[in-house]
Amino acid sequence: LARATGEEGSKTISISGYEIPKINKDSLNVMSYNILFNMQAEGRPSDCRTQMVSTIRENDVDVLGTQEDGTEHSKFFVYKLGGYDIYKGDIEEGNHIYWKKDKFNVLDKGYYFLSDTPTRKSKFQGSNHYRTMTYVILEVKETGKQFLFVNTHLDYQATEDVRVKQIDVLTSLIQKVNEDDLPVVILGDFNTTTRVRGSAILDFLSDNPGIGMTSTVAKAKGDIGYTLVEGNFTKRHPYVFDYIFVTIKLRFCYIATK
Repeated sequence: LARATGEEGSKTISISGYEIPKINKDSLNVMSYNILFNMQAEGRPSDCRTQMVSTIRENDVDVLGTQEDGTEHSKFFVYKLGGYDIYKGDIEEGNHIYWKKDKFNVLDKGYYFLSDTPTRKSKFQGSNHYRTMTYVILEVKETGKQFLFVNTHLDYQATEDVRVKQIDVLTSLIQKVNEDDLPVVILGDFNTTTRVRGSAILDFLSDNPGIGMTSTVAKAKGDIGYTLVEGNFTKRHPYVFDYIFVTIKLRFCYIATK
């Protein structure tokens, strides 16, 4: 991006050079990160949590949604990151939300289970895991603007039909908690793709025409390739499993890797 300058009353401008502009006060930088409860047993290196903290800091994340974020993990992240607050929702699910304390006020928060009875711990028949929608409504201190931030995690050990049911409940719950029709950010590990029959992702987009997939609606894109998971998290899986959806204008999206 080029910086253009000109004097008052002048009909000409000069280009002083190329640089990345500073993020303005209305910008919002979000991230989704599947931590994994038992990191090293699943192949992550011994210093993985330190690497994760470095990645979050380097990307100057305002609001972070994590999945499989165990109690010891979250203690580590809150301490090492500094300046972030956290809402854990259902602790056993590990669907947490972190945000910069100096930037946001918390207006509301809560969680529901992705089932026929979302207000109590429950799951659909055919689902091997309890899955939740964790949410916070945040207000930007400097501007007073508010938005709904949703973090979720669909069941990977279930059929696509079950995931469609989970995402249908997610849709209804978002409508329930978003009474003021606020801008929405929805992210998480959906454990499915747009490339399977009866895709829960495509079902979600069909039911929510005002919501855009970031890899599609972003004005500019960096690395938006497939999920890094195979070969001890050094190789890409053939599909994308983790998504961010928005109802706001999106300038840039990418995968942050170490």
